[in-house]
Amino acid sequence: MAEQSRRSNGELTVMVNVDVSDALTGLKAIRREADAAVRALKALEEALKTVPDVYSGSTGGGRMTPEQFVEKMREIFPETGYDEETAYIAADNLVCELLTQLGYGEGAAIYDDADKWYA
Repeated sequence: MAEQSRRSNGELTVMVNVDVSDALTGLKAIRREADAAVRALKALEEALKTVPDVYSGSTGGGRMTPEQFVEKMREIFPETGYDEETAYIAADNLVCELLTQLGYGEGAAIYDDADKWYA
């Protein structure tokens, strides 16, 4: 595609003939690639919705962050009066809770149901 333009400046007339077809072809190719990248990102976003979000930091029904897990583990011994058996039971329960939040609930339930000997 050629575009022509004429300019007149006093007595000088200039005619410019520019072929922009290669540039337009290149821009269209870039646009196609950008559209493909957007589609891929949307697909990734949808796929990520199915992955447990362990770093959400939400409270209540949300998942624990690594920092929250550490904090809760550190609180167990003082809260149980440093009674080792009670503390280990509480720690086991916390680990099972975290495993369940991460999607390993069935395995955590098997562990939780197993007989344990703490003392």
